[in-house]
Order: sequence, then C-alpha cells, then structure tokens
Amino acid sequence: MGVIYSGKQVTRAGQFLADNDYTDRAQFDHCFEVLVYWRSEHSTALEQAFSLLQDVVHPIEKNALFAKRLKRYVSIVSKLRRFESMTLRKMQDIGGCRAVVSSEKKVRKIVRELRKKSYFHYDDRKIRFKDYIEKPKEDGYRSYHIIGQFQSEDKSLKNVELQIRTYLQHYWATALEIIDLFTNQSLKTNQGKKEWEEFFKLVASLFTVLDNIPSYHNLEVTTRVDTFLEKAGQSVDEVGRQLERLSKIIKRLDVAKLFSSFASSLKIIGDEIKDHDEAGYVLLVIYPDDDQLEYTIFDNKDSNIAQDKYAQQDNIAASTDNNQIVALVFTSSLEDVKAAYPNFFADSSKFIEHLDTLLIAERIIQKSVLKRISSGFF
Repeated sequence: MGVIYSGKQVTRAGQFLADNDYTDRAQFDHCFEVLVYWRSEHSTALEQAFSLLQDVVHPIEKNALFAKRLKRYVSIVSKLRRFESMTLRKMQDIGGCRAVVSSEKKVRKIVRELRKKSYFHYDDRKIRFKDYIEKPKEDGYRSYHIIGQFQSEDKSLKNVELQIRTYLQHYWATALEIIDLFTNQSLKTNQGKKEWEEFFKLVASLFTVLDNIPSYHNLEVTTRVDTFLEKAGQSVDEVGRQLERLSKIIKRLDVAKLFSSFASSLKIIGDEIKDHDEAGYVLLVIYPDDDQLEYTIFDNKDSNIAQDKYAQQDNIAASTDNNQIVALVFTSSLEDVKAAYPNFFADSSKFIEHLDTLLIAERIIQKSVLKRISSGFF
C-alpha cells in the first residue's frame, strides 16, 4: 500500500487545488497526489454500490444501461470552487454509478427498493437524496440521486452517489454536455448562452411528456406523436406555444446540423469496442482543439492499472496550458460504453431522434391552428 493521508491532509489538499493558480508546481503535485489517493479510496465502496444497483435494477428492467466512474479531477476542483462550504473530504459523489431505464415509473420503483436498504440510512436516520425529477434543476436537468455509505478497503465508510434516470433524461443530459464540450460553454453550471439555456429547458419540459407515455420506446414515430398530443390534452395550447418557441430556436441555432458537425469532425482513435463484449474500463482522452478522442480499453481485472493511467493522464490535463478532457469510465459491457457516455463520442443521434418527434408534433399543432383560423373566416 502507498502513502496514506489523513483527513486533514485531504481537506487541505482540496483547499489548495480550489484556491491556487498552481504556480507552485511541487505543491500542486503533492496535492494532486493526495486527491488521487482519496479518489482511489472510493474504489471498493463504488464496486459494492454498483453491485447493489445492478441487483436492485435487473428484476425491474433487465436491459437497463449501467455505468460507474470515479469523478474527474476537473469536476472535483470545479465543485470545490462553486460551493464555498464544500471540502474534498466531505464530497459525496467522488464515486458514482448510474442506471438508465425506460420510464419514470421504473425509476420510482427502483428508488423505493433502494430506500429500503441499510446503506442509505445514516446515523441520524435521514436519507441523503436529491429528487431532480420532482424538482428539476434550474437548467432542466432531471434524475434521481441517492447517497449511500459503503465500505472501502480499510473497512471505513465512503459516500457513493447512485443516479437513476430515464433514457430521455439521459439523452438530454449528454446532449447538453456535448454542447458544453464543443462550444466552450458551461450550461451545467448555468453559465451558458441564454438561447441554449432556453432550448434545453424547453426540451427537458417536453421530454417529460414523452417520458409519461406507456412503452414509449417501443412505439412507432406516428404513435409516439399521436400519444404525445393526447397527453397534452387540455394543455395543448400551452404545449403548442412551447413547441413553436422551440422550433424557432432550433432553426436559429441550426441544432441538428451543429450536432452532426461535432460527430463528423471528431476523430476517434482506439481499438474496436465491438471486439470487447465483457465488462471493463475505458480511459478517454479528448483533445477539443484537435477534434480528437483517444481511448484505451482495460479488462475488469486490470482496474488498478486503469486507475494509475487515469491519474497520470489527469495530471497532464490539470496543467493550466492544457485543454484535454480525461475520464475513466466503466460499463458492464464495453459495447455499451458509447450508449452510457455518448457525450464523449459526440453522439447525439438518440437525442435528435426524440427531438424530431417533438418537431413533428409541432407541425401537426400548427396545421390544426391554421385550420381553425381559416375556418373562422367562412
């Protein structure tokens, strides 16, 4: 085992990384080493949380999409800077895992089962959770987050965040991250361009209607649209106004073309993922300035090697004159990595597919409105 750092050392390292410009490279390297140590201390706990999540979700949706990750350096530092009271030691989502399922109804069923588990009952008997489906974030983000305590390798308890979301919520969140990545915005932290902010808020609201259509993902497009309009019901005029506004923004931003250009311009370098059908890790390094993504695949048994490589690459990316984006992700099947993390591959195809459903509905409503107006003249 390598150097073990105390809780105070972890807290101080986080403070330095959040407060300094890193001109003291020796001090930065030390603090970064502490951060890597603290992040790796969550690995065993994350494994337990991931296994629990799979056990709970599989009986409810056997084809759910699963992923897990240890939080990126840049995301950790960004969070420390955004929240004044936040410390590295107390951060609850350094380890995180996710399940993506087909409907909000299944999300709720999974949540009920998770909340029964002792891992989520803290000493004060309270459950730490954020229901961003019931109360979405300001940007429109929807998902259910719950924090549990799981044993690390030294038997101490570490916080791990479990996220449960629907596929539509997943497509929305990853599409927003694509825009952030390729247009140098920060919509996730409410620091983006106003028109993009309005675009994602409108889509999030309208996707919620789609999410409440039974068996939505198994329906043909025409049935999706018809059912969407039925769901709108008495609110169809308001929905129509939202759709009309959305359509205008889409045209101005040239959304489909822009997303397509990101995907077509990204050069992807790595082994064929389709040749690996087992669980494993993927180290992703994105060079936005060069429109390039490099990835390296590690078998599940090589998790320690993968984490070492992750730390090395993350250290390089942390340089102030560097624009790399680094992530180490895990999926239960490597073939699913693009579905679990489409943002890193600039893949917005699923998001656009469901956006098109809304645009078809918008055209139908507009025709209906025009028909009512024209009939009024006769």
